[in-house]
Amino acid sequence: MSGTRPNKLKKIDRLVESEYGQKITPVTKRRRSGRKNAKIPNENREKIVAKLLEGCTVPEIAKSFKLNYQTVNSILKQYSKTGKIFKSERGGDRHSKLTVQAKEKLFTYVDRESNLTLKQISCWVEKELGIRISASTIGRLMCRFQWDLKQITSTLKIKNCEKTIKAREDYVYRYQELEEYYDDKNLIFLDIVEFMEVIRPSRKNTRNKYVKVPAPVCKNVFLVVAMNKYGILYHKIHEQAVNGDDFKELLRNLNSICNEKDIFTAILIMDDKIIPRNLDLVEYPEMSIKIEYLPPYSPFFNPVANVFSLWKNKIARDNPSSEVQLRELMVAKFEEITSVDCEIFYQKMWNHIGKYLNREEIND
Repeated sequence: MSGTRPNKLKKIDRLVESEYGQKITPVTKRRRSGRKNAKIPNENREKIVAKLLEGCTVPEIAKSFKLNYQTVNSILKQYSKTGKIFKSERGGDRHSKLTVQAKEKLFTYVDRESNLTLKQISCWVEKELGIRISASTIGRLMCRFQWDLKQITSTLKIKNCEKTIKAREDYVYRYQELEEYYDDKNLIFLDIVEFMEVIRPSRKNTRNKYVKVPAPVCKNVFLVVAMNKYGILYHKIHEQAVNGDDFKELLRNLNSICNEKDIFTAILIMDDKIIPRNLDLVEYPEMSIKIEYLPPYSPFFNPVANVFSLWKNKIARDNPSSEVQLRELMVAKFEEITSVDCEIFYQKMWNHIGKYLNREEIND
């Protein structure tokens, strides 16, 4: 018993000494050269490299700039290996698995399809492009689609059945007769398309890449456009579907515009499916407007479709960050569509007519 007591006392003494030693070394007395996570301006980085080239050592440079040795050493190490002085930018899409062509294909798909979730887009990329990327990565790539317009009017698939080909043949011959009899400015193309204002959720709203992103909040608008070879004659954005009264008002407004532009016999070319139901549409003699219908399953014969595409792409490039900005751009971007654009779209339509006359199959 007497032999064990001194050992216990020694242990207690050592514990007391250790505690006492910790107490006499307060945290406030610790010294540290430099600051934690200090950001070194590019100007100082240049001076540090200049000091090295003058023959100064790393400790001397660190002391003169009052910086941590490791901070100065990492700057000089980067310079010796890569020749770079400035710090590389963090983040971004610098090591993307997708090529530029793959991204364009992805943007085209998202631009065409409406109401997609990030998870659905990620699955499409894996299936079509053979690349697995997370929903959060898709969210970064899709940042420009945070506010966007999606065309939700179902585009008619091109069909080359015998009945459709016969209808196209009749239309092409009628159109050639109209061009021979009337001036180009009298041939007016009309179309109505429904768009969806899409608010795509950001990455912050997603819990993880396996959780389905909620569907975006949407509003629908209906866009009416009438154009001829020389420019857009009429356009209007409707908050609701175009009904019979709206369509009659459209004809009256278009007739007034035609009179102002010395178009006294307008030939209105359109798809019969855009006419509201239960509307008894007749040719109004007092309006001097004649109706000509496009053949079924032939959207390439209407140049207004290209106007919609150009208008929507112009809005997307400005990347609106709010609904107010989106609405402002929807109005402003129509003013940027020039007569040159309309003439190009008109010529594109004529190229399809030429393909048909040459008995070429049209699939685009």
